[in-house]
Amino acid sequence: MPTIGDQSTCLTEYEVRHLATHLAHGKMGSALHNLLGSHAPEGCNLWFGVKESFGDIMGFLADVQLAWTLAEEGICPDGGSDQSETFSLQIRYSLIISSVRSLVQNLPSNLISALVAEGIWRSEQAAAYARQVADPYHRVILLSLIAPLVAEPLRITVLKDALDVLDSIQGTYYRADALTHLAPHLPPELLEQAYEYCHKERMEGTMDQALEGLAPFLPEELIASVLEKVDALSSAEVKYVFWSL
Repeated sequence: MPTIGDQSTCLTEYEVRHLATHLAHGKMGSALHNLLGSHAPEGCNLWFGVKESFGDIMGFLADVQLAWTLAEEGICPDGGSDQSETFSLQIRYSLIISSVRSLVQNLPSNLISALVAEGIWRSEQAAAYARQVADPYHRVILLSLIAPLVAEPLRITVLKDALDVLDSIQGTYYRADALTHLAPHLPPELLEQAYEYCHKERMEGTMDQALEGLAPFLPEELIASVLEKVDALSSAEVKYVFWSL
């Protein structure tokens, strides 16, 4: 008899995104364990491959976490409640989550953007990988590389995600550098948000550097705002940049 795992490659995007939740809420926890334990002929985790194809890596991790919770509650793949088996499941799910996160950290940013540019990966896949990058600075850099390759409305979501990460970056130099990488891809409304961020206390000491990176892309009204305060800028080089716009 075919299992859910056997049929998973035929599911719609909605079904892929919500199947695990429906199984858990439908008291079919054993089917969820079996789904996550299914493997493709080449040996990789079948459900991970399906979720990845829809750019839903975070959803895959959420499914694993949901199955982990069921294992903690004593629900086994065979519907029983063997304590040693549920403990083994918890270990397996812990290893799966660690493996996925390790995979993300080891993929070079330029490789991920190249995979999208060549049409090998969908932009949703790349964005999903980028969101799992642990280091916030490198996450923003990767999102800035992906952004020009992504169609609307996902592009705006990717850029908003990147701006939201800025506060998590350690060191004002790296925050300013991250803003500089994002600047060429920001639409006017997000450029205004980036401009306002330059004036936050978190940017003390590198406001000039950040403004210099934003300068060529700022709309006229924001440039006028900077020119009104240009004498307050400490860098003569940055002053020149704005005076020459």
